[in-house]
Amino acid sequence: MKPLVIAHRGEHKNCFENTKEAFIAAAMGNYFGVETDLYLTKDNKWIIHHGEDFYSHGKRILIKDELFDDLLKMDIDNENRYKATCPSLIDFLTILQGTSKRPIIEIKIDNVPLKWIKEMMDIISNYFSFDDVKFISFFTDPLQKIRSINPKQDIMLLIEYTHLEMIDYAYEHNYGIDIEKCLVTKDIVDRFHKNNLKVGTWTVDDKLNAKNHAEMGVDYITSNVFEQDSEI
Repeated sequence: MKPLVIAHRGEHKNCFENTKEAFIAAAMGNYFGVETDLYLTKDNKWIIHHGEDFYSHGKRILIKDELFDDLLKMDIDNENRYKATCPSLIDFLTILQGTSKRPIIEIKIDNVPLKWIKEMMDIISNYFSFDDVKFISFFTDPLQKIRSINPKQDIMLLIEYTHLEMIDYAYEHNYGIDIEKCLVTKDIVDRFHKNNLKVGTWTVDDKLNAKNHAEMGVDYITSNVFEQDSEI
């Protein structure tokens, strides 16, 4: 079966990643889902950006030290000089609502107080059924808290080469995995599938890699390049 394709940080060929423009472009494309990244601001509101910081007019901005309303107004410096600002979680959900695209939400911080996880899920519930949402993270703490709220929630632990031992952790705790492309093997995919657990891989932008992963049977491919109708 052909893997389902996820737009990595939106579709950003002609705009900056993880912006409203990137999400609008992805919503118009042929994808299963759209991936994005969440951080908490100084006043504990969820905002979207890939990293913990960015530069605005040459000044380093650390997301956790800034207020939500101020961050929404700050320009993000980028080499292509696209007009770019951080969207809110609600912006992301509003753009995807009513489309066929699934929100794939990466929580980028560890040890999030349960009240803010609950608030995030309350916000999401106003726009999507949780059957249509996937949560991913390198951190087990937010995923555990999500499962404490909704035991059936679809979650996937992100795996990179420095934390290979977490593959066993994910399997033992009934988590799916979203694994770095160079680490995927058919044995890993088959092992998780035997327990009805999903396997995704990131970030696959090369056609040969995409075909190899498809042959291994991965369920999802996160890509900056491919859409669902690509010859994978």
